[in-house]
Amino acid sequence: MNASENSSTRIRLHRIKVVSQVAKVMVGIVLCFNLGFSLLFARWSSPQFLTPHGVLMLAYHVVTLIWFWQWFQLFRQYERGRIFAADTIRHIKILGALWVIGWMVLTMAHFVNVPAPAPAITANAAGQLPNGSQAVMVSHHTYRFGFFNFDFGTGIDLGGLLAGTVIVLIAWIMDEGRKIKEEQELTV
Repeated sequence: MNASENSSTRIRLHRIKVVSQVAKVMVGIVLCFNLGFSLLFARWSSPQFLTPHGVLMLAYHVVTLIWFWQWFQLFRQYERGRIFAADTIRHIKILGALWVIGWMVLTMAHFVNVPAPAPAITANAAGQLPNGSQAVMVSHHTYRFGFFNFDFGTGIDLGGLLAGTVIVLIAWIMDEGRKIKEEQELTV
């Protein structure tokens, strides 16, 4: 390796280090915000939490927090210049697996019955509303958008499963490439 290639490599590694430090700070901020939001606004002691849906949502929050921690660890590896190291690839595999686990937990939560709130106004026996009350129709719209949304009318979005599987597959290919390179370096 000549001096210009060495200088070019150092410049690239320095750029990776700086970008990784910035990304690590951003992920740390999002992790703290997510943790704080969960602790401040969640009703962990409410009876609604003790339902299967509440437990699944708690599990999803735990998976999300671990996911952000793995992102933090991945950028820490990049910051150290360990781009294709086994530990770095392991973090990518864990990120993909957590994505799939999060998808499974949300899919299960989708099928668990959430108790409906009690109606505020009920009609009397004659079919009329109490004095001064008017019937109001409330509609709820859900908009889903994104690159990996694949719902074929079943109510299950398979995009999360696909995205997590692709991440794990890419990490596996990177790991195999790393092993091939190590074998080639040992061969004379």
